[in-house]
Amino acid sequence: MPAWSSIFPGVSAWLGATLRPGYSVGKALLLLGYSVLILFIGLEGGSPFVQYVPAGWVGVSQLPVAFILGTKNNLLGVFLGKGYEKLNYLHRYVGRFVFIAINVHSLGFLYKWSIEGTLSQNLTPNIIWGFVALVAVDILYFLSLQILRELLYPVFYFSHVLAAIILLPATILHESSTTPYVVTALALYLFDRLLRLAQTRLTYAQLRVLPALSTVRLVIPTLNAGWRAGQHVRVKVLTTGMGWWGWAESHPFTIASCAEGVAGEGEGLVLLCKNVGKWGERLMVMARRAEYCEAGGGIPRVKVLVDGPYGGPGHAVIASFSAALLVAGGSGISYPLAVAEELLRDASYGASRVRLINLIWSVQDSSSLDPILPDFARLLDTARETGIHLRIQVFHTRATSSAEPKPASPSARFLPQGLTLRSGRPPLESLLSSVVDRILEVHKASDAWTPRRGAQERSSPSGVVVGVCGPRALGEDVERIVQTFAAREERAGSVGGVECQVEVFGC
Repeated sequence: MPAWSSIFPGVSAWLGATLRPGYSVGKALLLLGYSVLILFIGLEGGSPFVQYVPAGWVGVSQLPVAFILGTKNNLLGVFLGKGYEKLNYLHRYVGRFVFIAINVHSLGFLYKWSIEGTLSQNLTPNIIWGFVALVAVDILYFLSLQILRELLYPVFYFSHVLAAIILLPATILHESSTTPYVVTALALYLFDRLLRLAQTRLTYAQLRVLPALSTVRLVIPTLNAGWRAGQHVRVKVLTTGMGWWGWAESHPFTIASCAEGVAGEGEGLVLLCKNVGKWGERLMVMARRAEYCEAGGGIPRVKVLVDGPYGGPGHAVIASFSAALLVAGGSGISYPLAVAEELLRDASYGASRVRLINLIWSVQDSSSLDPILPDFARLLDTARETGIHLRIQVFHTRATSSAEPKPASPSARFLPQGLTLRSGRPPLESLLSSVVDRILEVHKASDAWTPRRGAQERSSPSGVVVGVCGPRALGEDVERIVQTFAAREERAGSVGGVECQVEVFGC
C-alpha cells in the first residue's frame, strides 16, 4: 500500500517544508495543536497566576505522555511506524510543558505563602514532597538542555534517570489523587525496561581501525539475525579503557550489514563507529591497541553490551518498491550498505520487486573509498548474479591543496565495473530523475522478464524509495528534493510514487 506521501504528494510537500533544522511545517502544526489544547485545559480553571492548582494537574496529567515518548519501545511509535528517535522532539516539547506547569503551580503557592507570611505553617510533609518533585522536574529540564547534554552526557543521563525515579513517588506523596497518572507513567517505563532487557545482549566485538574514514569497524560475529536494514543498535563498550564513565555510555550506530548476510556468508553485526567526541576517541585508541594485540598473536576483542535494534523503515517494505536510490554522507554509508545487501539477499530468494539500485556516497576525500571498496565489490558481484541493476557512485568534495596532483589511491585506479568516482557534490535532483527514467525504461523493456523463484511480476512499477543517512542538512535536502519531485513531476505517478526514508545523525 502506498504511503500518504505518494497518495497526496502536494500536501506532503507542503507539510514537509523545513521551517528550521529538525522542524517542518507538519511538526510545527502538531506542536501548535498540542499547545492550544494544553493551554485551553490549563486556563479553563482561571488565570494561572491566581489559581495555581490547575497548573499542577496539567503537569501531572502529561507525565504518562512524556514517559511514553521518552522510552525506546513505545506503543505510539509502533502504531505510527516511527522509531523513538523520530518522536524524541515530542518528548522534549511535552517535557517543557510539564516543567512550566509544575513551576507555575509550585512557585505560585510559594509566592502566595511568602506574601501572606504563612510559609512555615504550610511546610507540611506533603508540601515538602511537592518541592522535592519540583526540584526533580527542574533537574530533568535544565540538565537536558542541548548544550549541557552534549558537553556532559554522562551527567545528563544519570541525572535524567535518577530525577525521574524521584519524581514519581514524590508526586504521590505530595497528592495521593495523582496516583493513576504516576502508576501509568511507571508502568510504561517498566514495560520499556523489560523489553530492553529482553533484547540486550552481552557479547564480544572485534575492532579494526579504518584510518581513511577516521572510523572504527566494530564486528560482532555472534549476532547474525534479528534486525532489518536501516535499524540501529545502542552499544556500551564495557572496559575501563573507555574512561571513568565511558564504559557506562550508550551510543547509537546504524547497522552496516544485513541479517544473515548475502547467501549466508555474513560476518555478523557490523557497525561503523565514527571518531567523534571523547567516547569515539577512546574507542579509536582501543581499536589501535586491539590491532597491536592481533599482530602479537593475541585475540583483539572487547566486551560490549548491545541494546536493540531500534528505528528503521517502520511500516515501509523496501523490497516492495521497483527501485531504490540510497544516499549517504560520510559515515552514514552504514545505512545504504545494509539496505543494498538486504535487497540483494531478498532478490536471490525471489522475495523482492526491486530491479534497480543506485547507491550515492558523498565523502570529503577519495581515499575514503579504500576501506569500503571490498564491500562495494561484493555487492556488485552479487547484483550481477541476481540480475539486479546496481550502480554505485562516489563523490568526493575536498579539493587538493597542493599545486601538484595528488597520486590516485589504489581504489581510484582499479574500480570494479558499476562503480564510479567523481569530484564535486552529488546532483541529487538529476540522480533521482535518472533513477525514475531508468526504472520506467526497464519496465517497458521487460515484457519477457521472468522473476526468480516465483516472485510475482508486475505490469507497472511499484514505486521508488529514496533512503538517506548522514548529517541533518543532507537528510532535509534529500527529503525536500523528493517531496518537490513527487508533487510536480507526472513521472512520479507513472513510476508508482516516490517515497523517502530519512536517517540523520544526532537524532
